[in-house]
Amino acid sequence: MNAAPKNTPISVDASGSQDKPWSAMRWTVAIAVVFGLHVGLIYALGSRKPIGLRPVKNAPVVTLTSSLNEFQQLDDPTLFALPHPRGFAAATWLRLPQIVFAPFRWTESPRMLALPVHQLGETFRHFANTNFNPGFDFQSLPAVRSTTVEPIETFDISPRESRLRIIGDLAKRRLLNEPSALQSWSAADPLTNTLVSVFVDWRGDVFSPVVQRPGSGSKDADQFALKLALAAKFSKGQKNSDTLTRGLLIFEWQTLAKTNAPTATK
Repeated sequence: MNAAPKNTPISVDASGSQDKPWSAMRWTVAIAVVFGLHVGLIYALGSRKPIGLRPVKNAPVVTLTSSLNEFQQLDDPTLFALPHPRGFAAATWLRLPQIVFAPFRWTESPRMLALPVHQLGETFRHFANTNFNPGFDFQSLPAVRSTTVEPIETFDISPRESRLRIIGDLAKRRLLNEPSALQSWSAADPLTNTLVSVFVDWRGDVFSPVVQRPGSGSKDADQFALKLALAAKFSKGQKNSDTLTRGLLIFEWQTLAKTNAPTATK
């Protein structure tokens, strides 16, 4: 077996020259050639004229005019919304008629009064002489007579004493145990009447007494009236009658003014 050769043979091209890297001079020449080519192209292309603009045809043109024609005035939005010189009422609203001032000229020649000066006031003088005005006779009035004012009797809303009244069908029957005197009550305001509706059988006994609202204003007075109504005894009616007699007991209370309670002394 043959051993591998120690040295690799150098390849040689067909022309017999050996591949070598470019030297610095060769690179410098190549760069200079390329740079010169660029500069030449710049100068060659930079000498051309710029492209001219093409003229514009059929473009809109704005033209200012000193006066408006009839169709241009229709573009005015105030022609129909506001008073306008060309509106339907312009002749009345915006075009006032000219009133020519015509001063009054008196054309008739002056005519002087034919009445003489010495006759002025003769009519009044004749009226004063023919109409006599009588004088006025003032009569004195009679002397004023003094009158006596009688004192007005004051009305007391509270009765002088408490009393009991009976109205309705029950008023025809006599109350057997009528109290001789009812109690008076002390209150800051006057008490109203206590109304108690009752039913009475033929024996004279009272059933179902009820105090009608709103009461007298004093709960104690209403309870006292209810107690008296329940204990009331009336005269007998038709014997063995199932009909109850209805009536209304009216308690009219005398109200006494409240007095301050005495303070306790130490």
